[in-house]
Amino acid sequence: MSLRVTQQAVGRTNLASIRQASDNLSIAQEQLATARRINRLSDAPLDAARAHRLRASTTRLDQYTRNLDQAQHEIEFTASTLQQVSDIFIEAGDICVRGADGSTDSAERETLAFAVEQLLGALQFNANAQYNGHYIFAGSANDTEPFVMEPADGPVASVTYQGNTQTVALGVGTRTQVETCEPGTDIFGQSGGDACAFDVLVELRDLLRNTEGLTDNDLSEALSNHVEQVRTAHNRVIDATSRFGWRSSQLEFTRTVVDNAMLANTEEVSTLEDADYTEAAIMLQRHEVALQTALAVAARMTNNSLLEYLK
Repeated sequence: MSLRVTQQAVGRTNLASIRQASDNLSIAQEQLATARRINRLSDAPLDAARAHRLRASTTRLDQYTRNLDQAQHEIEFTASTLQQVSDIFIEAGDICVRGADGSTDSAERETLAFAVEQLLGALQFNANAQYNGHYIFAGSANDTEPFVMEPADGPVASVTYQGNTQTVALGVGTRTQVETCEPGTDIFGQSGGDACAFDVLVELRDLLRNTEGLTDNDLSEALSNHVEQVRTAHNRVIDATSRFGWRSSQLEFTRTVVDNAMLANTEEVSTLEDADYTEAAIMLQRHEVALQTALAVAARMTNNSLLEYLK
């Protein structure tokens, strides 16, 4: 049994060849024009899906980078603030030693007491420091002024903490967070507790003014003993400064990891999606030839007469 190829079948075959060659040529032209190997999912479904996942990963890394910037700035600001607090207690220690000197008279001690009052004000100012409108030593209650002096007018008798004991942390990596603040009580202590920073200065001021009417010898001894309280409060501040400094150095390491991951993602996406100009140009030439060939064959076949298919 002989099979005959109809003219209609030949036409459909020629048309399909021309359409395929034209589509291939269009894809090659698009790749050269856009410099991208993948311009739609159908171009390379598996590679396109992989590129999509990499872009989602890069979006997360971008957020980590923003969090790293925010955390770094806030931690550096906090460390700088604590350095100023450290300077306050260095000066308070010097005042304590000068006040304990037997050659210091009551008038000089009053001058020193006034200086301590200024230090108290500076301590409150730094303990209530704000970064971007939020109190850095109020815990997670960072919209509330953490330290309030009582009474508001006149010599300070005590200080009340209005923040909470919770910390605030930012995500800076996969399962990695960094605490950007600490509760004020962890750094300055709780009023009435052991070596509370504010209580230490209030007591130093009152000793210098000899509010309890001590003898000169007893007053000198009390001031000498108070040096240890000043040192304890100072050491707590130094420890906090060290913690924030360590966090800052850890952030630099984390930033390196995140930056490397972003670079790797970018390079892999480029490998998946970017077109190779040389290869694309070669493919363009091949598809042009294929289209010209398909058109030539189609033209040749349409010129054939019906008799050429008859035996």
